[in-house]
Amino acid sequence: MSRSTLILLPVVSVGILACVAAQRMLPGQLSKQAKLLQDAKTLSGSVTIQALPGAQSTATFSFGKPNLYRIENADGFVLCDGTNVYRYTKASNSYTVTPADDATLLKDVSGPATWAWTTFFAKRPYDDIATAKTGGSRTIKGHDVVEVIASWEKPEPGSGTFYIDNKTGYAFGFDLKQSDKEWLVTSDKLSIGTSGPDATTFAFTAPDGAKKVEQANDAGSGYAAVQAIFDKNCMPCHGSGRRSGGVDLSSYANLTKRIVKAGDPDSSDLYEVISGSNPEMPRNRPPLSQADQKTIYDWIKNGAKGD
Repeated sequence: MSRSTLILLPVVSVGILACVAAQRMLPGQLSKQAKLLQDAKTLSGSVTIQALPGAQSTATFSFGKPNLYRIENADGFVLCDGTNVYRYTKASNSYTVTPADDATLLKDVSGPATWAWTTFFAKRPYDDIATAKTGGSRTIKGHDVVEVIASWEKPEPGSGTFYIDNKTGYAFGFDLKQSDKEWLVTSDKLSIGTSGPDATTFAFTAPDGAKKVEQANDAGSGYAAVQAIFDKNCMPCHGSGRRSGGVDLSSYANLTKRIVKAGDPDSSDLYEVISGSNPEMPRNRPPLSQADQKTIYDWIKNGAKGD
């Protein structure tokens, strides 16, 4: 396998999350959505996600202020209770716990399930939008919507179309294009609340039998440490439900052996794309830390075992 065929991470920009509207005129629909979402205390919904081309998947999400979120799909969920971020992976029935911070929040909520509604958390919405214009009107799943087409250059060029519901004033769905990826997302249910969030919605309870996996840089070079790196950086694109590029990193049993040559990390495509001075992966995110790279290197060097 060549370096170009192995894709390990979701290709999603956080590019539209902050804004100084006074610097330029934005379509009124975006300004209205920003006010509605920023005035809201909660936002929740269920969505259908079409990775183009590819199969459909579904996800549910709940947002609460100030920094509460839960996003769940077939592979597991990510949950922030305002203090810690919990990532649960169904395939391995395991979870990690890391401290919450603004950078993690932005990465999590700007994924392909919830991109159009990240303004809920933004202090300065839409700052990175370079251009935005109103498009045509259409009907999607019985909703009369108007298109608002936006583009940005940083952190990587991309574009997205908000489908603003004429009745509610906020996005019913969206189309997101980033690099060589495209997602079409429509909401099956979406509701805004003006009362404070229910804390129980964002309280973590470990699923039955789930085991906690320590952070990779504290867990040595065994497979548990490697899986923790995958869970944090490679999902949901490389979960069992999507298998982007044919690669499933959700469990040892599903790990494609063609990307790992046991005992020889330097000849393994997996290590090749995440290492070096200018690593190919992660895409649109900072490179893996030296500690994480070493964890993967040592695991492969020691035989790429499943324990």
